[in-house]
Amino acid sequence: MVATSLPGYGWSDKPSTTGWGITRTARGWDTLMVLLGYERYGAQGGDCGSAVSAVLGEAAPERVAGVHLNLGPIQGPRPQTLGYGLTDSPAGQGRLDRRGVLGHVAGAPALGELRQLPGP
Repeated sequence: MVATSLPGYGWSDKPSTTGWGITRTARGWDTLMVLLGYERYGAQGGDCGSAVSAVLGEAAPERVAGVHLNLGPIQGPRPQTLGYGLTDSPAGQGRLDRRGVLGHVAGAPALGELRQLPGP
């Protein structure tokens, strides 16, 4: 497993040049994985990293086996709402278990409507 950080966050130094947006970061992560010898890999992203992981899947589909995203769309305009329900309330946890995280995203399908995506 390779745990990357967004440029300037976590374990990453502040970039010495400008322009490290979502697309450049995604391409940089792909370059890193190739340099490390990975022919295929998966990507996971939460919060801001979810945007980078999504672009990474589009930028390198021949190498990215799958992308897992979490939290970004759920937080929306009320970032603490989900956290309060999970931390302070067994009922909140039960609702998450019953509806699933996607049930909190506007326009997302209900769990019963989810379909298996076709493979490559």
